[in-house]
Amino acid sequence: MFSVNNNTSNEMIIKKSKFITHIFRLNNLSDINKYIDEIKNKYKDYTHCCYAYIYENNIKASDDNEPSGTAGTPILDVLRKNNLDHVLCIVIRYFGGIKLGANGLIRAYSTSCKSVIENNICELVDGYIIEINTNYENEKILNYLIKEENILNKEYNETINLKIIANQKIINNLNNNNIKYKK
Repeated sequence: MFSVNNNTSNEMIIKKSKFITHIFRLNNLSDINKYIDEIKNKYKDYTHCCYAYIYENNIKASDDNEPSGTAGTPILDVLRKNNLDHVLCIVIRYFGGIKLGANGLIRAYSTSCKSVIENNICELVDGYIIEINTNYENEKILNYLIKEENILNKEYNETINLKIIANQKIINNLNNNNIKYKK
């Protein structure tokens, strides 16, 4: 199973219509409505706000008044073909005055979704997102215990602050080295 590395966006013009695509990695179901509301507020004058998501067994696609099956379903098909989970893709369309037809809409929404996930896919692994706030004396052991690909965020201030994806092995190693963390 796979997801996306980063929340990112992309913009395409297809026959004068503008397609702005956003992809989000989901940590929980409540993120879905939050992201949809954010995007709708950001692009208040949009013509269509179409989306699809897959979060474990929760799957939904919305055409938002595009002809049935021409927007949300093609987005969902791209997500499924890439074996993605914990992901939401939203495509904002500004109508450019030229009708694309059903096949043109399917191609446009599919292409928009494909372009935003390209080079942005990672494998999902079981684990926890944890935060570590520790002193610099622990930096060497942290570098040994935690691989770079597990680090979501790293900040050096008065202390070292890490946000990581930790499997049970990493959790056990942190506990064995008396490094405190919070889930």
